[in-house]
Amino acid sequence: MSQSKVDNYKKEKAGRKQALKRKKLLRALYAVIAVAVVVGFGFLIYFSTRPQYDVNMEDSKFDEVALASALGYDGVNITDYIEPKEDVAEETPEGEQVVEATATAE
Repeated sequence: MSQSKVDNYKKEKAGRKQALKRKKLLRALYAVIAVAVVVGFGFLIYFSTRPQYDVNMEDSKFDEVALASALGYDGVNITDYIEPKEDVAEETPEGEQVVEATATAE
């Protein structure tokens, strides 16, 4: 072997570990990019083929009575179970009570 071939071999041998690390890193990076592209296309296809429903409550097929009978609704109103808002009394440091009430604007 000539001296130039020997020198080139020594340089290659000295940087062999770094070259292998770089090669493994690039291989892993390519794999991550490939997975990201495949997942991106999957989401794109999934969300583009999903049916879009336009729900308008005013154009509903059922009126409240028909819907209530279909669902087995017995006519109990949720507002029957909600207690009306009462005035809140707070005590001040002097021992006086302050009553807060909501005012309605007319």
